[in-house]
Amino acid sequence: MASKRPKKRKDRNVLEIKRPIGTAADGKTIRRSFYGTTLEEAEQQWQEYLNPPPLNLDVKPGTFAHVFLVHVLPLKAHLRKNSIDDLQNTARQLLPELGHIQCRQITFVEIAAVLTRIAAKMVLKNPHAKDREKNPEKWEPISARTVNKCRRMALEVMDVAAELDSRVRPITVGAAKRIPVRKETAKEFTIYNPSQMRRLLMACKGRTCEPAVLLYLCCGLRLNEGLGAWRSDLTPGGVLNVVRQDDGEGNITNLLKTDPSKRSLPLPPGLLEELRSFSFGKPGERIVRGMEVRRGDSTIGGKRLQESNLTRSLEACMKRAGIPFASPHDMRHCFSTWLDQNGCPRSTRLALLGQSTRSVEDRYNHASEESKQLWLGNLWTAIRSADPGEAIPEPAIGGTKSPNLGERNGRAQLTTDQVREIRSLKGKQSRGSVATQFGVSPKTVRNIQERRSWRHVS
Repeated sequence: MASKRPKKRKDRNVLEIKRPIGTAADGKTIRRSFYGTTLEEAEQQWQEYLNPPPLNLDVKPGTFAHVFLVHVLPLKAHLRKNSIDDLQNTARQLLPELGHIQCRQITFVEIAAVLTRIAAKMVLKNPHAKDREKNPEKWEPISARTVNKCRRMALEVMDVAAELDSRVRPITVGAAKRIPVRKETAKEFTIYNPSQMRRLLMACKGRTCEPAVLLYLCCGLRLNEGLGAWRSDLTPGGVLNVVRQDDGEGNITNLLKTDPSKRSLPLPPGLLEELRSFSFGKPGERIVRGMEVRRGDSTIGGKRLQESNLTRSLEACMKRAGIPFASPHDMRHCFSTWLDQNGCPRSTRLALLGQSTRSVEDRYNHASEESKQLWLGNLWTAIRSADPGEAIPEPAIGGTKSPNLGERNGRAQLTTDQVREIRSLKGKQSRGSVATQFGVSPKTVRNIQERRSWRHVS
């Protein structure tokens, strides 16, 4: 294949050539520009990109930076882009503090002092702000989550250093417990009820964000899974296959967050017709498009809808519907919360969300296609039958925890009066006899009497 003729930049005497550097998941060739004052220099830049020279690290052997860069960092090359970004952010905080010190001189006291200094630093909310020195309100302290990542990375580097050099004193489990773990603040989520969900669907009808709301709110997809969904992923049989996602830079990748993330969602009638109206066109085009999508028009164009544009479009629709703002991730929490509080089996909920199993029980319970379609249909029916004029309650906080407490929860085995009676029997009867009387386990009786559960009941 003949390469394109090199272009000459108008602003300076530099040649630009475009050369292939790889192939995308959809089979298209990825090209990149290389520059040089001559054609040979530009070609040399391309060859160095394909075959990079060995890394020459100007750090002393045995230091914290040497162990991190030479022995720990290469083992992290297989991680995803978000994990690599977190790793780089951790390195920017740790290496200026510990990078020049020999590992045999580092103790858990030194690591704890370094973490205290990192936690006291101030960082910019927007790193690209032009007037960052003049506006102190744009600065904020480093999050506890970042400090805890620095703690884990420091302990991992010291563990590797102790294996490489016998002079390095390993940090034992007891010493690691003396390094404080920062308490991370719980993130707040906006949880919609079916009435608010229907308001949102009515407000976004015929707009750019309508397919996004259907994918996030009614199917529980992650943000990048929705942006990377192709029209060919919706089969003629009515099954939405989640097999690819957007990498955050506009490219499609088959590498999802976890192995269970690759899943199939058998869509129920109604929801299937709504999504199918956006599946016309080329099979390799995305369902969530950047232009106004006209139903049934297979010739409509449009590029990938960026996350910022999607957020603005969603915010306008939610303002029009009179409901609080919820991000695509919050919609996924709404999806999971409704399934949880209405008694959906855990195995089915994990299969719909594409989450990994957490217990032995999950490995023996498997969700069938009929069960997944049933609960997707139950949610869709609840949304379509909800009254859009219903009063909006205060938004629930706390992720996927159910806002319906006590006997209002669809899976509750006891009533409020029974809980009060169980607490009145504390010290009068054994937990085993109380558990047999009310048909629950002794552990449940203990949690109720010690107010570990049903804490809202006086």
